[in-house]
Amino acid sequence: MMIRIENATNEFLPQEALLIDGMIAFRQHSGAHTTGPNWPTFLQFAERYFQEPVRKE
Repeated sequence: MMIRIENATNEFLPQEALLIDGMIAFRQHSGAHTTGPNWPTFLQFAERYFQEPVRKE
């Protein structure tokens, strides 16, 4: 297995900071344990993998 590390750092990013340019995304939101605040960031990250469906005629 080969792992490519991008945007490596030894320090934590500030809360609410986005790290979405590489193959793995990271965002730590403030507040309690919930996934809600992270969905917009995830969708922004994953958008590059979304494609138009292929039309079958």
